[in-house]
Amino acid sequence: MLIGCTAIEDKLQDGVPSCIETLSRAGIKIWVLTGDKMETAINIAYACSLINNDMKQFIISSETDEIREVENKGDPLEIARFIKDTVKQELRKCLEEAQHYLHTVSGPKLALVIDGKCLMYALEPSLRGNLLNLSLNCSSVVCCRVSPLQKAQVTSLVKKGARKITLSIGDGANDVSMIQAAHVGIGISGLEGMQAVMASDFSIAQFRFLTDLLLVHGRWSYLRICKDVSASLSKKYPQLYKEGIRNNFFKWRVVGVWAFFSFYQSLVFYHFVTTSSHNGQNSGGKIFGLWDVSTMAFTCVVVTVNLRLLMICNSITRWHHISVAGSIFAWFVFIFLYSGVMISYDRQENVFFVIYVLMSTFYFYLSLLLVPIVALLGDFIYLG
Repeated sequence: MLIGCTAIEDKLQDGVPSCIETLSRAGIKIWVLTGDKMETAINIAYACSLINNDMKQFIISSETDEIREVENKGDPLEIARFIKDTVKQELRKCLEEAQHYLHTVSGPKLALVIDGKCLMYALEPSLRGNLLNLSLNCSSVVCCRVSPLQKAQVTSLVKKGARKITLSIGDGANDVSMIQAAHVGIGISGLEGMQAVMASDFSIAQFRFLTDLLLVHGRWSYLRICKDVSASLSKKYPQLYKEGIRNNFFKWRVVGVWAFFSFYQSLVFYHFVTTSSHNGQNSGGKIFGLWDVSTMAFTCVVVTVNLRLLMICNSITRWHHISVAGSIFAWFVFIFLYSGVMISYDRQENVFFVIYVLMSTFYFYLSLLLVPIVALLGDFIYLG
């Protein structure tokens, strides 16, 4: 007779499948490391759209008749040797199949499912290379029946072996080691306590908020220059996140291009201003001196730098126009005041009224027009 029963409800949070699908479209590879049994883990992967029927699934499991037969004999050494050899053969066979599918034109996407007992041997130094290569060739990886230590080992394998940026997210105490092993750890504050939150770099209330954290705030943090698109567009077009994965903006080629143009612009500032001032004269017939030429050069620098900042903005609003125009205007206000006031004990006489003298000549306006154009010509062609 059944007197009573009890159960624990363990279900996905709202928005998890759509969040994972969006992150996958952004080019982020998602691995599931769970303590659930294989059937439950595969069902979760199907529910999250990580695995579908069109995928070629590689399943490495210890729940086979051959392994059960060896386990029934009760010899620990023989069991370990047999499972290790089986895992080795399965990894080699799956890797060969994966490479074959990758070389076909319309091959299916690949998925790997492995349980904790097989993963224990696959993580050994002699086999971890094959495991890593197979996993990187797969679109989705599901590791089930894994311990907290194995979660951290898998994370470290990708972090150090593949040299990829890793992010771990979990909500329980059994996720702490995995969270700490990754480059970025995220804890979910929920019903399983606050251990994951206390050990994490960032904390969120629900898994679905990961979309905003990565695709919006993560992308804005990477660009650092300006919020080029809105938060809604970042989530609508998650492929924009791939700019960060490909590291389009912060690599040595970009640094080299900026260094080259800065050197080129410095040559333009110096030679154009100094050469054009050799025969220059003010309204009184005097040739230009050090203060005249240096003031002219710095005025060109201020105009050029502000225009260059405007060129690298992905989107331009009225605030950009105000800040650029305001910076140039502020320089002229400063130099008018600075050169219009003379104090005998701490000022040089040559700077007095220098901007007024310059602006009374044709040389000033010609240089102010040509120097920024020539200096920014290379940037304009490159960006175009």
